[in-house]
Amino acid sequence: MYLPNQKEEKGISLIQTLIAFTIVILLVTSVVPSIIIVKKHQVVIKQKLTAAYKLHDILIEEINSHDSVNQTGENDLFQFKIVYKKELIEVCGTWTNIKNERENRCYYGKKEKT
Repeated sequence: MYLPNQKEEKGISLIQTLIAFTIVILLVTSVVPSIIIVKKHQVVIKQKLTAAYKLHDILIEEINSHDSVNQTGENDLFQFKIVYKKELIEVCGTWTNIKNERENRCYYGKKEKT
């Protein structure tokens, strides 16, 4: 049914396109920085986990070794220090994460007496 007073609309107007484009831009500019922050945080967590595994491996090697000598060293991720304190072995690692923050992690172990 045709009404004589009703305007015929053909297509999308420029105003509708600009409003839709503005909404898309606002969504993108609010989501992208959050994604970048989450990705950086993922890398920091991965670095912590990798350092924890490597420090644990160093501690296990020290527990199983016959030497009891304090020492320092470094690998591709961090610098580490092995210190014998009475019965305990302290293995500490220090590294700089992707956010340029210094991080430390220490593990302790004890050699079993045979």
